[in-house]
Amino acid sequence: MKKRILIVDNDRAVLEVYKALLSEGYDVAIAMDGKDGVEIFKKFQPHLTLVNMLMPRVEGVEVDLPTPVMDGAEFTRKIKKMAPDAKIVAISAFARSRGKEILDAGALEVVKKPLKREELIEIIEKHIG
Repeated sequence: MKKRILIVDNDRAVLEVYKALLSEGYDVAIAMDGKDGVEIFKKFQPHLTLVNMLMPRVEGVEVDLPTPVMDGAEFTRKIKKMAPDAKIVAISAFARSRGKEILDAGALEVVKKPLKREELIEIIEKHIG
C-alpha cells in the first residue's frame, strides 16, 4: 500500500507540480487552504503533510489584497490537537523569517521552496520512509 501525503498550498500550480512529482510513488491528496486541509486530513489520514506557511486567499474579485484564511502554523496546531503524532513539514519561501512559529506549532521542519523532486523525496523518506 502506498504511503499517503497531503499537500496544503494556496498555489494551484505548486499543488499540481508536487502532485505530479509524487503520484507515482505515493497516494497524494491536495488542499488549497488550511480549512480544506483540515477536512481532507480527517478523511485521508496522511502519513505526512506538507503545508505552506502563508496561505492567503482572495474572496471576491474586488478584493485588492488577499486575506489569510488559515496559515500554516494555525493549520499545524489544529492538526496536532486532533492527531498529536501527525507528521507535518512546512514549506515556504519565507522559511527563515517565519520558521520558528510553525516549528513551535509542531512541524517537524521547515524547508525553503521551491523544491526539486530529489529534495522532496529526500524529505519524505526522512520522515516516513
